[in-house]
This record gives sequence, C-alpha cells and structure tokens, in this order.
Amino acid sequence: MSADLRMLLHALVNPSSNEGYVRDQQTLSELFKQPEFFVALQALAADKSLSQQERLMASVITARELKTKWRSKALVPENRKPEIRERLFSFLEEGDMAIARPQLGLLVAIARIEYPKTWQNLPQLLLEPLMMCLAHLDNPSSSSSSTSTILLNTLWTINALAKEWRTVKVSHGALVMQKFEDVFTDPVSLSRANKVEFLLDSVNGNGLAQKVYKHKKHIKGSTISFIIPSTTLRSFKHTAFVSLLNQALKSLPSWWWGEVGGVVAGSDGAVANDDLEALEDEPEEWLVGESFDEEAWSFEFRPCAERVLIALNNACRNIPKEHKVIEPEMIKLLATTEAVYCALGRLSRSIASYGGVDFNALLTGIAGWIGSGQPLHRIAKRRVAWLIGEWVSADEETAKLPIVWQMLLHLLSERSESTDKAVQLSACIAIRECVDLWELPIDYFIPYLQQTVEEFAGGLEGEWLFKASLVVLTTKLVSAARATSGDLMELVIPLIEESLQPPAKDFFEDDGLILWQTALWNAASPYQPTKETGLIRLLPGLLTMLGENMDLLSKLLPLLDSYLLLDATGITQAYGEAITSTFAKALATSKPNAEAVSRILSTISLLVRTAPLAQLAPLLLHSGIFQHITTALEDDKASGLILAAYLEILSRIAMLDPRIFLQLVAESARMQNRDGVKLLDEVLDALWRNFDYVGETRMRKAVAMGAGALLTTVNRFDGEFMNIFLDVLGEVQVAQDDPNGIETGLRPWQDEHSTQWSEIQYTPEGKRRVHLEDSDPAYAVSLKRYIVQVLHQAHTVGLGPFWEKADEGTKRSLEKFLS
Repeated sequence: MSADLRMLLHALVNPSSNEGYVRDQQTLSELFKQPEFFVALQALAADKSLSQQERLMASVITARELKTKWRSKALVPENRKPEIRERLFSFLEEGDMAIARPQLGLLVAIARIEYPKTWQNLPQLLLEPLMMCLAHLDNPSSSSSSTSTILLNTLWTINALAKEWRTVKVSHGALVMQKFEDVFTDPVSLSRANKVEFLLDSVNGNGLAQKVYKHKKHIKGSTISFIIPSTTLRSFKHTAFVSLLNQALKSLPSWWWGEVGGVVAGSDGAVANDDLEALEDEPEEWLVGESFDEEAWSFEFRPCAERVLIALNNACRNIPKEHKVIEPEMIKLLATTEAVYCALGRLSRSIASYGGVDFNALLTGIAGWIGSGQPLHRIAKRRVAWLIGEWVSADEETAKLPIVWQMLLHLLSERSESTDKAVQLSACIAIRECVDLWELPIDYFIPYLQQTVEEFAGGLEGEWLFKASLVVLTTKLVSAARATSGDLMELVIPLIEESLQPPAKDFFEDDGLILWQTALWNAASPYQPTKETGLIRLLPGLLTMLGENMDLLSKLLPLLDSYLLLDATGITQAYGEAITSTFAKALATSKPNAEAVSRILSTISLLVRTAPLAQLAPLLLHSGIFQHITTALEDDKASGLILAAYLEILSRIAMLDPRIFLQLVAESARMQNRDGVKLLDEVLDALWRNFDYVGETRMRKAVAMGAGALLTTVNRFDGEFMNIFLDVLGEVQVAQDDPNGIETGLRPWQDEHSTQWSEIQYTPEGKRRVHLEDSDPAYAVSLKRYIVQVLHQAHTVGLGPFWEKADEGTKRSLEKFLS
C-alpha cells in the first residue's frame, strides 16, 4: 500500500488535469474505509523523503479523520494503535508547524479518549522531552537547533492538553487536571524562567495585557493583532522580560481585576451606541454577529479585551474565595450592567469554582428589574440569557435552580416592546445548554417541560434563525426525555415536516433530519401519541425521499432502520409494498455507486431479519428484489462487498425458512420463464463461488448456517457444503472454559460498530439493537451444534447416499470438528 499511496499523494499534490484530480480524490476517499489505511498515511506524514506538500496533506487528513475514527477497531486495529501513538511523539521534532500541529492536535484528541485508562504514561512521555530541552538550555553548548523546536512543540501540546481537559465538567476532568499540574508545574515554574530565552519583539519588554490597557484609547476601531513569531523563540534576551514578569506576578490578581476587568466591565467595555442601533434595527443579525464573529477581536476593542481577560484568568485560577452577592443597586447604567454580565459569563468557570458568587441570589436580584417592561432593557436581557447558558455549562448544579428556569421561560415567552428575537433566541440557546447536561437526571426539567414545549410551538411563526435554533433545541429535549419523548411529538413532527419543505429546507434541512433521527432513537413506539400524530406519520414521506433523493441516502436509510427496529411487523404490513418497491428503485438507480448499493443491502438485510418472512417473501419477489439479487450474483465484475451482502440476505432467508427460500427460487424462475432446478443450481453455485468475499466472521457464520439449513430440503450435497463448514468452524469455536458461552472469534455488535453504538448507546434504540443482535442465531447459536442438528435432520430426508459419495478426507475433518 505504501508505494501506491506515495504515488497517489504525489498525483493529488501535482495534478495533471482536473479529471485526474477528481478521480484521485475519489480513490483517496475510498481508501478511508480500508483497514490500517490511516496507519500507512500517518507514516508518510512523518517521512521526510516526501515533499512538504505531500507530508502536509498526509498529516492534515490523518489528524482530521482519526479524531473521529479512533474508536473504530475495523479501521484502526488495537495492535496498531501503539505504533500510531509512538509516531505522534516523533512530530515533536518536526520543524514545520503546519505538519506538526495537526498530529500533536491528534495526540491531544486521542489522549482525551485513552488517558488515563489505557495511556497511563502520557504525562511522562511529554515530561521527558521537556526536561531534556531544559537541561540543554542550562548548558547552551550542548544545545542543538532542534532544542527550541522540541521545546515549542512540547509546550504547545501540554497547553492543548490542559485546554482540552479543562472543559471536562465531571470530577474525572478535575482529577486529570490535578495530575497534569503535579507533573508539569515544577518544570515550567517561574523559578526556571531565567533558563528559557524568549524574543517578544512585538512587546518590547512590556507586559501584553498592560500594553493593551495603556494604549486602549489609541487602538479602538483599528486592527489589533498580537503575534509572537515562533521563529523568534531562539534568540530573545530574557533579562527585562523576567524582571517584568516577576513584578507582574506579585500583584497580578488584584491588578487584572482592577485594570483588565475594568476594561470589560467598565465604560470602556460597555456596549457602543452603534451596537444599540444595530440591535434596534436587526436583532437577529446583531445576535449572530455578536455571538459568532470569531474575527471581531482583531478589529474591535471590546472582544479583544475579553480575550485578554480570559487569558489572564486562565493563568491565575487559584484566587481565594470571597463569598459575595452582587446586588442590583451596584449596577447603575444599562450599558455597564450588560458589561458586568458579560465579564461574569466570560469568567464563569473560574468564578463558579473560586469566586464565591451566589448565582441564585444574583438571579434573584436580576428578577427585580427584568420584568419592568423597559424597552431599553432588551440588550441586558439578551446578556442575562447568555450568562445563564455560560454559567450552567460551568456549574451543572445551577441548572437545577427553579429561578434559572423561571427566568429563561419568562425571557422566551415575553411579547412586548422590552424584548425581541435576539432575547428569545438567546433564551432558547440557554435552555439548550441546560438540557444538554448529560450528568444531570431529566427529573429536574420535567416541571418546566410542558410550558417550554408550548412556548416553542408558539414560536414556530418566527424567523428562520429562531426556527433553526428551535429545531436544535428540540433535538436536545428529545434526547433528554428519551423514552418519554412521545409527549413531545406535537412539537417534533411539525418541525421535521417544515424543515424538509421549501423554503425552510434551505435553512435547516440537516437539523431537521437530525431531529427526526434523534426522535426515532428515543421513541418507545412510532404510534405515540397516536397514529395520526406520531412518527409513523412521517414514514410515507421518508419512502418518497428515498426514491427521489439519492444524495441523502446515507442519512435516510438509518431512519428507515430505526423504524424497522421499532415495529417491523406492523410497518411491513402497512407499508411493505412501498418499502420494497422503493428499495428496488434505489438499487437500480444506485448501481454505479457501490457504497450506496452496499448501504441499501444492509437495510434490506435488517428487513429480512425483523419482518415476518411469510409476509415479506412475496413483496421481495413482486418488487423484483429477489430476482435482482440472483442475477447480480452472476456479475463477475461486481464489488466483493456487494456480493457478500447478497449472500447474507439469501442465507438469512434460508436460515429463517429454507422452504420459503426454495419457493422464492421456483417462483422467480417461473416469472422469468426459466427452469427452476437450473436456477437453483446457479444460486447454490454462486453461493459457493462467492463465499470467499464474505469477510466478517458473523456474516460468514450466517452463510454457513444458511447453507446448512438448505441441506434439510435440497437433495444435493457436495464438497462445497463441507468446505464452508470447515472454514467457519475453524474461525469460531466453543471456549473450553465456557461451553455455553459465545464462540471465540465472534464479537458483540457494539464492538464491531463502535461509532454507531456510541450514538445510540443510552437510547431506547440501543436496547432494541442489542436485543436483536444478541439473539441473532449467527451470534448466539453454536455453529457446531447447529451443523450436527441439520446433518441429522438432512439424513432423515435422504442425505445418506450423497454423504457416502463425499470425499473421505473432508468428511473426517468435519467429523473431527463436530466430535
């Protein structure tokens, strides 16, 4: 793979034509699904014999994809993970930051998953290069050109780890942060600052925050940019800087609260008149700009000052607690009020932990003026809603306070000149933050659920941004309500329907599909609260979309899977003909797209496994799906994965009822004016011929069991039957210490589909899926006992003469396995 991959990277970096580039991109995308591909790609990112552009592409792609695919054991086998982790540390020596940083970012992402459970020595692995660099800096003559590179990359990685773990809300995150502090504080403490030389040309000996404050009046309205070039870290003379740093640190807590905090919470950080005018004219647009403009800090003073405030706060966490209540009379002006709430929100994590602010009392004070009906209070109300969202994210327990919900519902429901869409949308987002706290039980939210739903339903006539936020928030509500989410369908169904129709689909179609999928995952029944108002109402529209929109196939088929897991029997009875005709159309339309065909066949296999076969079989026949499969098995150019999927479907039909399987073959032959015996021979020959394409152990066992089931009805037996038995018996064997347990070689569905399982693990669908997969005969039934049973049954219906003619050596091997 390595040589071919080198050539592919070279072609992508140096395209000879647009057609070739598109083709190579498609090839690369297909390789993403190959086991161990990302291991090879990461190795090329570290290979300095490649060009910079080739290595950069390999580094960026590897980091981007492995962050989401690390848990996939099919793509990243457990035995290759140590190699990947080890190679990540080689990028500490990488001088090209564009190549190094994606890999070091991946290191942090993997650490978030595996530390400390399976990567216990991570801190030590980072401490070693750090200590080595500090030792070299003690003795400049022993230092090399790579010392500063390793030091810079190591410090960057440690900082990234701290940032990542600081966001973890549960107690586990605090323990990890304490471990990092214990390991890394001493090596990078101030006592060693005089051993590290920095060059801060843009600061020229002045503290960064001090310089901002000193010159704030001169830089308003102009571009603000603080850049510390990495190339300057090699030659800075440290004396002035260390002296200033020592001086600053002695009084830093009081200084930054008094100076930088004053910038944000004082008149310099107050909302400008231009902002007030923008809020008056376009409240939604103002909110988007204020909340999501990530570049505003570079040309506006206030967001820049907020960044400095947050940075200084992060550096000075351990401020002694002072139990204070902020009284409303402390806040005189509207703009100052908004600025104070902004500062509290920006520092909510620290203040909630160390600041001693009584949040309940704070909101009680706010409640005294928030209902006064003053039109100019809108911007402060918007900030109050935002502050609540920030605070509950920092301190989950505050989400249980009744006043939090009372205030948010008031802000959401208020309809007067003293509110606007920006206030309502901010309240909506804050409620979403409250509901999204997975550590808290849903009980705390139940008393406010009905009113919240009513307010959302009443807000459906709002503008697009508000509606899109409602869809996202409703998704959170459904996730929190889980099995009781059926009570929310009066809100959910109209939102989904609207999101899929123009013009709304141009704004939040994807959000609507996510809400639909979430509702299905958490549903107890598709008929709640009634057939007319439950999720079943959306199924006909889903089938229409499946037949018309192949681009959304990957999102629509999981929806149908969820419906089948909910009630395959009732759905097949009511919609079976529409489902199978839709599948037939989709198979014909998607024929050139192997990935799409494979995904369609996966859902057909689920349909076969969950629906009553006697009811489903005629539908498979009359829709043409069965004929499609038997014909496609003769295609020598077909993808091996697709051929394997065809075999699984046929084998599962045979497992369930071999007589129905034979009836399907005979009726299919009649409909095609063909000889039934000849068609059956062709199907069985295709089964033996294509068996090697079946890769997954559970699927191979299913094919073996399907072949075994046919022995009880087919007057045919040759070596191919036994070869399949022998192959699979060699892969799955009963454990000697647990003869009644699961056979070796088989893995639970959850392990084989870790990404999918992570999405449904805590939902009702997770239980439905586990029940189906754990009761699957291809998983739960011993293959050895199954083959013994079908051979005994086959002998009673005439297998004897065929068995006698079989190869003696093969029979002995099989008898040895079965003994």
